[in-house]
Amino acid sequence: MKEKKFSVNYIQFKVCVKRYYELIFSDKVSMVMLLLQAPLMLVILSLVCPRDCFTNIKILWQSDTTLFIIVVMAAMMGLLNSYREVCKERDIFAREYDAGLDTTAYILSKLFVLGSVCLVQSFILFAGSYLVIDFPNPSPVFTQVLYWIILFLIMFSSSVTGIFISSILKSSDSAILPVLLVLIMQVVMSGNIVELEGFLETLSIFCVSRWGLSALGQVFNRNGLFPAIPETQNACYDQPLLLCIVVLLLICVILTVISIVWLNLSFKKRQKKFKNGPAK
Repeated sequence: MKEKKFSVNYIQFKVCVKRYYELIFSDKVSMVMLLLQAPLMLVILSLVCPRDCFTNIKILWQSDTTLFIIVVMAAMMGLLNSYREVCKERDIFAREYDAGLDTTAYILSKLFVLGSVCLVQSFILFAGSYLVIDFPNPSPVFTQVLYWIILFLIMFSSSVTGIFISSILKSSDSAILPVLLVLIMQVVMSGNIVELEGFLETLSIFCVSRWGLSALGQVFNRNGLFPAIPETQNACYDQPLLLCIVVLLLICVILTVISIVWLNLSFKKRQKKFKNGPAK
């Protein structure tokens, strides 16, 4: 019985994935906008960040700004890609749920397609940023692969955050305020602008930017560029790389599970309401 249910859910997953891809490719404007996001971010990066910010000690502080901008860009792109995805289809999904569509298959199909979008966008941002910034390479190739992986994780975990917001709210309009709040939190609680202490430090645990920024600092060995000069050290890069990766993955898993559970509960409540309605 479980194998049969899994088989049905897998078929539903594939159908939803196919439909989502067709929806993206059929909307030429949206597809072009998705492809242009990363190049436009790179133009901004090239305008505000000096190419030699990691190698010139006089402007080393701008390397922190560079990493911060890259992290916020990746987080913003991931969040804006996904925050409307469930909201805008809520009525359609409600009918399909009543007809037997599994919530897990539906949410995972969204994340699969969004993950592929994040993979492409993160690669463009990764490759393009090397053209405009002279990054240090502590371990050639390995550093570059890690950089791409971290960019993808930042972008994807932000997309999962967007799916979570979209799942708990009923309209795209109502999602604007939470999205704005999340974006502000990514900026303020990254550890690069405000020193995180007490409650702020606890709250920052849930911020993608904090872990993404620390991970990139570890990847490029930011605090090891001029170890003999204490003034060049930055505490926001102190978190171990493995811990940063684990936390970003946990954010993805936890928010995915909450989104699925929330939708299941809300639609079961809706079904019960309609079922008991005529009897009143």
